[in-house]
Amino acid sequence: VAVRPSLQRLFNRTVLGQTYDVQSALRSYSQQINLILDLERLTDTTLEWLRNTLRVERAAFILLSDLVQDQVELRVLRSSGGSLPGPALFDRESRFVTHFRRIGRPLTQYDLDVLTWFQAMPDEERSWVKSLGAELFIPVLLPDRPVALLALGPKATGQPYSDEDLETLMTLAGQTATALENARLLDSLRAVQGDLERLNSELSETNRQLKRLDRVKADFVTIASHELRTPLSQIFGYSDVLSSMKMDELGNSQMLNEFLAGISRGARRLKRVVDAMVDVSLLETGTLRMHPVPVPLGVVVSNALSTVKPAAEQRKLVLEVEDLSPLPYIEADGTRLEQVFVSLLSNAIKFSPDGKHILVSGRCEAAVRDDAFVELAVRDEGIGIDPEQQRLIFEKFYRPENPMLHSSDDVGFKGAGPGLGLAIAKGIVEAHGGRIWVESPGRDEARCPGSTFRVRLPVVARVQE
Repeated sequence: VAVRPSLQRLFNRTVLGQTYDVQSALRSYSQQINLILDLERLTDTTLEWLRNTLRVERAAFILLSDLVQDQVELRVLRSSGGSLPGPALFDRESRFVTHFRRIGRPLTQYDLDVLTWFQAMPDEERSWVKSLGAELFIPVLLPDRPVALLALGPKATGQPYSDEDLETLMTLAGQTATALENARLLDSLRAVQGDLERLNSELSETNRQLKRLDRVKADFVTIASHELRTPLSQIFGYSDVLSSMKMDELGNSQMLNEFLAGISRGARRLKRVVDAMVDVSLLETGTLRMHPVPVPLGVVVSNALSTVKPAAEQRKLVLEVEDLSPLPYIEADGTRLEQVFVSLLSNAIKFSPDGKHILVSGRCEAAVRDDAFVELAVRDEGIGIDPEQQRLIFEKFYRPENPMLHSSDDVGFKGAGPGLGLAIAKGIVEAHGGRIWVESPGRDEARCPGSTFRVRLPVVARVQE
């Protein structure tokens, strides 16, 4: 026998103890969500209404999102109790999803368990739905598709959901649909705005990098001209003097040796500049070949120290090396690695005041040989490097100093070359499958916080011969 809605409400109030005023509660809910444009706040408001008005013990707000390849993502956005599953992908023609898209009516877990139509659901879909622990599913519908589901657990009274409850919930879902769509549109706009802000930030950074690159190129022309002209002037100067000397003057062996030594110094300096430019070109084109053989790192570092020792002695700098003999042989191009450490040690000498210490240390990360790494560090007591420059110093032609104050002195404090040494070192290390970086608290010429350059290399070669 059909029970009139008025009698049903009377029965609910007197026998079941339900005292809510449906129309008043729905009006209040509608007024609340009309002012909400935040998706999470909307779901919290909906779940709170279900708990306070219908006394639903457990509920979940599930978003439905159409994806490519005919799939629909079901994601629990909020729940009012219990642990819930993560997102799940359902086929667009899944019978669970199709029911809400075509029928657009509530569905119970009992229906899912016993109706023949739902027996064809894949096991993973059925398992995910069941893990929600819901008795009833209410669709939140737009005219063309379902956009969400309200998964409701049992009521606190223990009573089943009545027909009046179902109509109330469908009305609630209808009010929620519009608010949900508005909230999702706002979320999309915020995402677009975030993307635009990110793109603007990336564009600004790109413009800054382009301006810096233009400045670096201009500085490089100035520095390179100085680097090339200075040794050429030295060579031509001594050559001109020699060519103008008379035969009897050439008999002065001391003067002749001095002039020839000057020409030799200029030629070697010129060769270093040209070699550096060639190495950078080869690294950029990927044609700098490595020839890995078993190499003792102690010998590599020792050879590099021998190269820079005269400059360190002139500056009264103390070069120290920890015992590197425990380090394993690594498969590497020893000559190129020596070039790396000459560059790092020269850099430490140039930016350390007289009388300071420079320490070379190393360690091995214990692991299976094929995955083992060694790490060497060159630590100085120099003026340090600002954090924003710690990545830039490994770019070609970059110099932290004012190029107008440029000095190509190999020994003098803050002397510098064309700004290629660290870029070449980075290229060589990376060609070995390694990594190079610097650590420094910042630049301070008064306190001299120092810098530590670290080189991490694989024990087993990762380069092509």
